[in-house]
Amino acid sequence: MKFVFLLIYLSSGPQNLSGRSIFDIAPLNGTIPAGGKKQLTVTFSPDHDSDFFSDLVRITISEQV
Repeated sequence: MKFVFLLIYLSSGPQNLSGRSIFDIAPLNGTIPAGGKKQLTVTFSPDHDSDFFSDLVRITISEQV
């Protein structure tokens, strides 16, 4: 049995002045074997100062036979 995961960005706070996202998450989707683990990498790359950087992400997991 495997589990399928999917990350969905729900909302974003202030973005970079260049228009690029402050946060990057990888991978955004994939499979995890039963009893397994998956490492997600979150990269924070601001190009200016702010007290309000934020993103809201939902992770959905469903079973795949």
